[in-house]
Amino acid sequence: MGLFRHKATEIAADLPRTFDRNPVAVFCASIHQLTQVEGIGFVKACKIKAAFELVFLLDSKNRLIRHQRISLGSLNTALVHPRDVFRPAIAEGAASIILVHNHPSGDPTPSKQDHLLTREPYMCGKVLGIEVVDYVIIGFSDHVSLKDRKLM
Repeated sequence: MGLFRHKATEIAADLPRTFDRNPVAVFCASIHQLTQVEGIGFVKACKIKAAFELVFLLDSKNRLIRHQRISLGSLNTALVHPRDVFRPAIAEGAASIILVHNHPSGDPTPSKQDHLLTREPYMCGKVLGIEVVDYVIIGFSDHVSLKDRKLM
């Protein structure tokens, strides 16, 4: 019998359990930590670290309703449209959202594109009455809050 090969979808489904159901811990995990998970080699770990965008949906008391993946990007871009960001928030009746994405480079310093991507959802949220509480960029061992840096 040959070595069982895990499908990417099976591995992705198991990741939250591996990291104590904490999606931020998955995004902050190093390549080395990811390769410690059964079925994840170096190449899969790199793919997991590729940029993607999440929305944390919050109720009126800023309690987590759930998190929602909005976009899975490439190694250097993520295409995110405001309608995709706010669709789950509207469906869940969220009062506010926190946007989170990672930089596959490991450096959480906001890029020019990050500054542009922040402005559009922030303004759309104002119109919809759904506050964008923060926009967090996660690197390999650190993160940047655009709200803390007064960039939103």
